[in-house]
Amino acid sequence: MCPRCSCEHSYQLTTRDVYECSQCHKQTSVTADTVFHGSRIPLAKWFWAIYFLGSDKGSISALRLSKLIEVNWRTARLILSKLRTAMGHRDSLYRLSGLIEIDDAFVGGKRKGKRLC
Repeated sequence: MCPRCSCEHSYQLTTRDVYECSQCHKQTSVTADTVFHGSRIPLAKWFWAIYFLGSDKGSISALRLSKLIEVNWRTARLILSKLRTAMGHRDSLYRLSGLIEIDDAFVGGKRKGKRLC
């Protein structure tokens, strides 16, 4: 979808690896306005970094990530910074309410009185 006019029709320009809107002719990359925007790191390494960040029980260090995805330590630190910032913004959009189940456990304890359900 075009970010300028919201048109859903576009065609790919193979010379620059971008898409051009068929209505307003704005050229847009697939990674535009995402955490991957302007990055020269291959998307496969980004996806591995997301996987390692999400699958680690605590948190992953930049040094460990740099060895796992085979990039420089500073690059790994930048990737982790961008991903953690994106994850922080996502959390501010959603509010949990009601009964929440986490890892097969109920948080909140028992209530006094009779159950309704």
